[in-house]
Amino acid sequence: MGQSSASGFDKIPLERLSPRQSEVLFLVSKGLRNSEIGRHLGLAERTIKWYVSQIFLILDVSNRTELAGLVPPNDFSGESGNRECTEGAGRRRIFP
Repeated sequence: MGQSSASGFDKIPLERLSPRQSEVLFLVSKGLRNSEIGRHLGLAERTIKWYVSQIFLILDVSNRTELAGLVPPNDFSGESGNRECTEGAGRRRIFP
């Protein structure tokens, strides 16, 4: 078999994910719920569920924990620039 990395991140076929799927992947890896992701991206929760299920198929994972484990903390190149997510009255930084 080929070389394995400590995180396995280099094995994620990110090129197979759309930019939106990459955003959803990053937010899932940060522990956000579908409803939170939907509010952040301006999409319905049902749409986020569909994106998550498509990401599961593409990356061959079966749950959110396994999916989140593929993305190392502070090392996601799917987005450029900073973005913030509004949570209640405060603001919470989402993108590095």
